[in-house]
Amino acid sequence: MFVPFNEFIRIDRRKSEAIFLQIAYQFIQAVQRGIIAVDAKLPGTRVISQELKVHRKTVVAAFQELQAQGWVEIIPNVGIFTKNPQVLSKNHLKSSKNDKKPTKTIDFRLDSSYTLSSPFEKTDCRLQFDDGHTDIRLFNTKELYRFYNNAFQRKSILQQLGDYSRHGNTFFKEQLSYYLNLTQGFHIGKDQLVTGKSKELLIYILSQVLIKTGDVILTGSFGYFGANMIFQQAGAQIKPIPVDDEGIDVDYIQKHFSKNQIRCIYLNPRSQYPTTVKMSSKRRSELLNLADTYEFLIIEDDADAELYFESTVDYPMATTQNRVIYLGSFAPYFPPAFQVKFLLASQVLIDEVVKYLGILYPQGDIILEQALAEIIKEGDIHRYARKANKIYKKRLERFDELLRFNFGKEIRYKKPVGGLSYWVEFKQEISLHQLGKACQKDDLFIPRICMYQNAKTTALKLGFGRLNEQEMAESLAILHDNWKKLVSS
Repeated sequence: MFVPFNEFIRIDRRKSEAIFLQIAYQFIQAVQRGIIAVDAKLPGTRVISQELKVHRKTVVAAFQELQAQGWVEIIPNVGIFTKNPQVLSKNHLKSSKNDKKPTKTIDFRLDSSYTLSSPFEKTDCRLQFDDGHTDIRLFNTKELYRFYNNAFQRKSILQQLGDYSRHGNTFFKEQLSYYLNLTQGFHIGKDQLVTGKSKELLIYILSQVLIKTGDVILTGSFGYFGANMIFQQAGAQIKPIPVDDEGIDVDYIQKHFSKNQIRCIYLNPRSQYPTTVKMSSKRRSELLNLADTYEFLIIEDDADAELYFESTVDYPMATTQNRVIYLGSFAPYFPPAFQVKFLLASQVLIDEVVKYLGILYPQGDIILEQALAEIIKEGDIHRYARKANKIYKKRLERFDELLRFNFGKEIRYKKPVGGLSYWVEFKQEISLHQLGKACQKDDLFIPRICMYQNAKTTALKLGFGRLNEQEMAESLAILHDNWKKLVSS
């Protein structure tokens, strides 16, 4: 089943941006997210123009733009085929600069990045799903503010506010390294980690330090869209690897790649994005051995390490292998403004990352980090963690009950062992775009980043963390009612 264009391309005629460019960059996002398979033969421009209700010349212009960027290949008298380029070709960049004429209001020229076009959407719906966010209502922000205010009053911190020669709060790094050694099995010191406000910032810096044009990066099928976009912008070739019930298929890597062909692999072994699959201990060991043999790096994204619901905990791969770069999130159950992301790696890599942070994120957030350090030192962090996991585990179980109650055997899913979302596959093929539009009329919003549909898969990544029991029941009831209407129509 080829997904019709009108299910993943939305044209907004109110925008100043040309319609053919809107079509082009939404097409690119669809390829990045796996909605359109690479090398798939596309319908003709006349069919697409009818689906999108635009002039055929507009569709032709969109495909000319996509061909110039390398996202499609047009073979005369044969057809149009999807491609996934390494990076915008130098020739296209050169011609784009020559073709563009400065307007009267600006005196500079730029090349728009379609790879980095934001996939996020806003909504006014009362209910909404996401891809696994936390509920900011669970914590007393006044209590967190008290820690922040106390940190702000400290003379030692006030003296550092004008110092741009250092990155981050040394006291926080000491406390964070101690906390990670205690809870995650690491044996690190404060100099082996760096902090950042977002995971994407740290991934971007890694892409600048590690990636050259043409480098091959492996990810699980579909994969995390944010990382894929950043790596592609850096010129990498993203190669999706099959994921089964044990995680990344290591045998597939051995069969299809050879030594020194892979630069690195990006994965979420604790809860693979978006399928939430946990990588088995056997597969982890196989992957670590293969990394040594094939000489590639592993970027281990472990953002859900503190949102884990099994009694036994597997330590990160980074605790046993120096080829592993570890991306983590401290206190992911806090409101976003109180969260900090961090990176662990060898000293050589850390030194290079610090150079970029000194320009892109000077100082860091030294006041916030001081407050978080004191939360660790005083022991409050363990109280917060226990409270969050107790609540989210209860929501996990309730969401499971509601899925079974509403859909029964009409869906396939497994209860996740970590993270705050379910991967739900529908057994019957339906249009997820139509399902989303129907739910939105009933005040439930399902963003496009939660929809995964291609010839083999019709699935939703449904976050339950930010929904209380009543909101879960309402949301899944609305989802079921509109799904049933689509199935029976």
